[in-house]
Amino acid sequence: MTAYDVPAVGRPDGMTVDTAGRLWSAIWGAGQIRCYAPDVTLLLAVPVPAVQPSSVCLTGEHLLVTTAAIGLEEPEPLDGAVLIARCDAIAPAVSPASSVFADRVF
Repeated sequence: MTAYDVPAVGRPDGMTVDTAGRLWSAIWGAGQIRCYAPDVTLLLAVPVPAVQPSSVCLTGEHLLVTTAAIGLEEPEPLDGAVLIARCDAIAPAVSPASSVFADRVF
């Protein structure tokens, strides 16, 4: 088991590992998806247009992110949604496959 730094703002929530062994984690409360190398180096912090991303899924060409509205007094339109972004638009050098989250699924 390898220890990853816990972000100062937010907490890790749903995660997935890609075929290169990189860990992708939703950072609840920080509005970010983080990608870590197998050696625990932070490779990428992707901003998400919702404060509570709850999980991530890689489909090869796309990164899917679920967000949550629970506990928010005034949820924004993308809190409690499923977001989809092309991996090559997020991180050409990192993606398993230029507007982040240009396509949205509700």
